[in-house]
Amino acid sequence: MNIEDMHEILWKLSELGFRLEILFVDSHLRVIENDSALRRHQKHLEYCFLRGPYDWCWIVELVEAHHSLTESSWMCQAPYVSSLRHVMSTWRNCLQSIWDEKDRYMEDILTSLQWDMALFYCESFYVAFGWAPTLPFELGHIPDVDAEYPEHAASLTKSAGYYHDVTDWEASY
Repeated sequence: MNIEDMHEILWKLSELGFRLEILFVDSHLRVIENDSALRRHQKHLEYCFLRGPYDWCWIVELVEAHHSLTESSWMCQAPYVSSLRHVMSTWRNCLQSIWDEKDRYMEDILTSLQWDMALFYCESFYVAFGWAPTLPFELGHIPDVDAEYPEHAASLTKSAGYYHDVTDWEASY
C-alpha cells in the first residue's frame, strides 16, 4: 500500500464522517413546522451531496474527492454551499448572515458566507454533542477513477462572476 492509497482511505473515512455528522446535527437542530417545509428541507439536504438522495450519503467514492463542497472552482462549489445554507437556515440559533435569503452571489460574498457557515456548524456541533465535528477536505491528489454525475443547475445568468441559486426552481417538492 502506497501513501496515496492511505490518503484515499483516510479521505473516504473523513468524508463519510462529515456526511453522517451533517445528518446527525441536522436532525438535532432543525426546526421545521410542516410537511411541505420538511420535504423542501430534505431536497436541499440531498443537494449537499454529489450523488443526490441523502439516504445514499454513506456511499463515498473516490471520484467525489474534488467535487461538491471541496470543488476548487467557487462557481462549481456554489450549488452545494447554497444547498447547505438552506439546510442550516432551519437550525436553531442560525446566524443572520446564513438565514438571510439570497439567490445571487459573487465570489467574495460566497467565501464570507462559507466562513460564517463553517463557524456556525462547528460551534453548533460542539455545543450539541461535546466534540469537534469532522470537516470535509480536498484530497491532495487526483484519484485515477472515472465516473460522471449530473451537475446541479447552477445559474441562469449571463453575468460573469455571479452565481444564482436555482435549487428551489429545479426541485420538485
